[in-house]
Amino acid sequence: MYNSIPDTDVRKKWFTETDEKGEQYELTNWWKFYNSKRIFGNREWYDDEVYMRVAEMYLINAEANARENNLSDAKISLKALLDERDTEAAAKVEQMGKEGLLDEIYFNWRLELWAEGRGLLTMKRFQKSITRCAEDAMLPGQTYDYKDERLTFKIPEKEIINNPNLDD
Repeated sequence: MYNSIPDTDVRKKWFTETDEKGEQYELTNWWKFYNSKRIFGNREWYDDEVYMRVAEMYLINAEANARENNLSDAKISLKALLDERDTEAAAKVEQMGKEGLLDEIYFNWRLELWAEGRGLLTMKRFQKSITRCAEDAMLPGQTYDYKDERLTFKIPEKEIINNPNLDD
């Protein structure tokens, strides 16, 4: 994912391969969520707890409008987000048709919410396959489809047996 971020996109700076001393370590989202002046180990918390970011609101609006063929409103929402992230990508939005727009929205969902635990539902909504990187802890280098059985949460057997509202 990191390698797919254009150099013109400010989100590329959210991730780093070096710490503050310049020492190399695994790619991390050091600047994405954290106040750089925060003192680690300090038990006082002065930063906001983020549950939903404004970027999500723009992406939800853009995706919903694109799926409803309201492309002009979808472009307005996506462009508003990209104007803050990647002005070169924002300049291309107006020329996009529905499929190109949905592809750009999907890319921005993945990039904007990378490492926030939202990838599964985005992948399923857009019906896309994902190839994990070689360093992935669980599925290194593997590609899996949005319909992969491993991505479906099973209802526990006790719930099926004891819940009269569930049918077999």
